[in-house]
Amino acid sequence: MKGREYWRKALRQIKDVRMLALAGMLCALRIVLESYLYIPSKGPFFPLFTLLEMLSSFLYGLFLYEKKISFPRCALCKGLLNLICNVLLTSLFLSMMYGKAVTVYMAGRAVKNAALFLPEGLLLFLLLKAMQPRLNALAPGARRTKA
Repeated sequence: MKGREYWRKALRQIKDVRMLALAGMLCALRIVLESYLYIPSKGPFFPLFTLLEMLSSFLYGLFLYEKKISFPRCALCKGLLNLICNVLLTSLFLSMMYGKAVTVYMAGRAVKNAALFLPEGLLLFLLLKAMQPRLNALAPGARRTKA
C-alpha cells in the first residue's frame, strides 16, 4: 500500500473507537514506562519538549504502522529517533533553556544514545513481537471470537 491509500486507511482507522482506545493505552504505557525508568531531574516546563514527544511518537508510527515487525526496522527506527530527538533536538532545547553551547549537551547524549541504540532496538523488537498477536486481534476487521 503506497501513498494516498496508506494515509486514507490511516485516517479511517483513526476514527475507529477500538483503535483510539488502543492508541491511548499505548501512549499511557509509554508514559508510565518512561516515568518509572527515568532518573528524575527537576527543571522548568519547556513547551518544545511536548512537541518533541509528539514528533517521536509520529516517527514510531511512520516506521511501525502497518509494517512487518523486524529487528532491522526496529533498530533503524530507534537509531533515527535517538539521533533526531534525543541527540539533536533535545540538545538544542537544553541549550535554549540554559544558555550553554549545544555541543556541551550533544557530546554526552551522543555517547549514551550510541551505546543504547542496539539494546533498545532489540527490546522494542521483542516487545512488539510479543504483543503482535494481541494487537492483530484488536485491529479493525479482525475476526472476533467469543471467549
